[in-house]
Amino acid sequence: MSIGNPQNNKLELLKYVNEIDNKSYVLVKLFQRENNHWKLTFKDTVNADGLAKIAPEIKDYNSDKLNDLKFCSKIGANLANSMNVVLIYSAKTESLKKIGRGWNLTYSEKLKMFREKYRASTIWASYYKIDKDRLIKTFEIDLGATSELVKEYDGKGKLIKTLQTNRDTINYELPKVKHWLREWTIKETLN
Repeated sequence: MSIGNPQNNKLELLKYVNEIDNKSYVLVKLFQRENNHWKLTFKDTVNADGLAKIAPEIKDYNSDKLNDLKFCSKIGANLANSMNVVLIYSAKTESLKKIGRGWNLTYSEKLKMFREKYRASTIWASYYKIDKDRLIKTFEIDLGATSELVKEYDGKGKLIKTLQTNRDTINYELPKVKHWLREWTIKETLN
C-alpha cells in the first residue's frame, strides 16, 4: 500500500495473534526507499480483536497532499461499532504519527473533520479537526430517546457551551454550521 510519497514509501499492515498471550494485534510498518533498499522508519503495534478486519483507508486527511492511514482495530460487542485508528504521514520526519482513535470514524472532505459515531441505547456523535498532528474535539451531539445534549468546544478541545433540550422543543442557538451538523447527524444515524 502506498502512503506519504508513493515512490519512496511502502506500508505494511499485519494482523496477528500473539501465541504467548493469545491476544490479537495489528502491526503497522512504514518503509522508506534508500539506495534501492527499504529502510524501516516506523513500527507500531495496536491492540486488536479477533473479529475485526483491518479495512485500511488511505487518503489525505490533513490537506498536505500526502496519503495518511485509518484502519479498524476492534469491533464492539453489538457488532455495530468499530474502533478506528488514525495515523498521519509527516513529510518532515518521513514517518507516521498516531493522532487518535475513535468509534466508527468517518472523514468528511467537505468539513475537513472526522466524525465519531457510536450506536448504543443512545446515539452520539463527536466531530474532530486535525490540529498539529492530533484530533481536537469541536462538537458533540447525544441523541437520547426523549432529549438531546449538544456540546460545543473551542479550537483546543475545551468545552465552552452545553445545551440540553427536550426532543419536542428543539431550539438551539448554534451557528448555522453547528445546526447543520446536528441535522446531518440525525439523518446519517437514523438511516
